[in-house]
Amino acid sequence: NNQIVGVNSGHQCMDNGYRSRGLYVFPEYRGKGIGIELLKATIKIGKDLGCTYIWSYPKDSSWTTYNKAGFSLSSDLEKSENGTNAYCIYQI
Repeated sequence: NNQIVGVNSGHQCMDNGYRSRGLYVFPEYRGKGIGIELLKATIKIGKDLGCTYIWSYPKDSSWTTYNKAGFSLSSDLEKSENGTNAYCIYQI
């Protein structure tokens, strides 16, 4: 219905990777697969740019969404200024 219900941003990195950052879905739309679709769109952009992997640093509370989109953890959980996060990667 022409309504923004979620967003994600990303950018190409110098080492042929692509960073996904800023994934957000409004609370009333969570649990409907929107975050997964946003991540899949980000993966497609990275692939289209010729990147060899996509990486992110999500909060632990978002990890399930990243995992369902095909990401794997590449670090342990750690405390950060934004909460508890871990690095994750999607290999192309």
